Amino acid sequence: MLLAYYYPWYYRNDWSRHGYQDEPLLGKYGTDEPAVAEQHNAWAERAGIDTWVVSYTSPTSLTSRHFAQGMLKANNIGKMKFCMLFESLSAFPTLNFADGNKALNFFIDAMKHIRDTYFGHSQYLRINGRPVVLLYVTRRWENFEPHMLDAIKDGVGVDIFFIADEPFYGRQNNVNEAFNGIQDGKPIFEAYTTYNMYTDPTVRPGESAKDFMFREALPVFQHWSKNTVFFPHVLPMYHDFRGHPPLIGDAAGLRDQLDTFACLPRPSWYKGEYPNMMFVTSWNEWWEGSQIEPDAAGKYGFT
Repeated sequence: MLLAYYYPWYYRNDWSRHGYQDEPLLGKYGTDEPAVAEQHNAWAERAGIDTWVVSYTSPTSLTSRHFAQGMLKANNIGKMKFCMLFESLSAFPTLNFADGNKALNFFIDAMKHIRDTYFGHSQYLRINGRPVVLLYVTRRWENFEPHMLDAIKDGVGVDIFFIADEPFYGRQNNVNEAFNGIQDGKPIFEAYTTYNMYTDPTVRPGESAKDFMFREALPVFQHWSKNTVFFPHVLPMYHDFRGHPPLIGDAAGLRDQLDTFACLPRPSWYKGEYPNMMFVTSWNEWWEGSQIEPDAAGKYGFT
């Protein structure tokens, strides 16, 4: 299963909030337009992507409004599954779960809204009958405890399949030292992934995203995949508006990542209960320059 991160936060003809490097083939489109979503769905199907992972912050955020106005009204929405990416850094009032029940109650309320708004949709992604929600940078969550997952399940009334963005570098490259990795011999979350392994101190001048990912990210992926249920991501390229060192990319390098990361080891105890998943970071994060959406230069060539 191939999933791609999808950002419905663009206004037609006004992409001025941040700079970006390449030019979308559709021009400066608006993600609140069903016709744009229909073209995205058609291209994604051609590229072998079957699920959108949609940025979610709050019920009233731009992404929530545009997703409802654009993608959910697309005539070909039946071609794609979708699930939500809970944007922890911008959504939470606090990342400290020891702060009374403020963070926990906020999270339960957010999951209730996602439940009421999306889980009933015929195209919402489910694994073994359970709706999927990705959690962005759980490694920044403080004092999160395994028993809180039971409180979330009870509070929401749904057994959500959470996939936590936990592995990274430093202490996060080790499942036993990571903040929300293995505790008392058991992973806190049922499944893990990485949203983006880019970090500018280790980028070498002129290198490709493939070379960076194989050198820096692959050892982390292998370790987490041996010890947890881990679903990797591929990084097509990186060239953001902040001036960080870029990583170049092309279709061949992306295919090499897909082929290599599909062969990660699995824990001895894992019985293949879940479909194999791999995430593309991203479909249309133009401001970070990690997108595979068709551009004017035809870089990824599936149009």
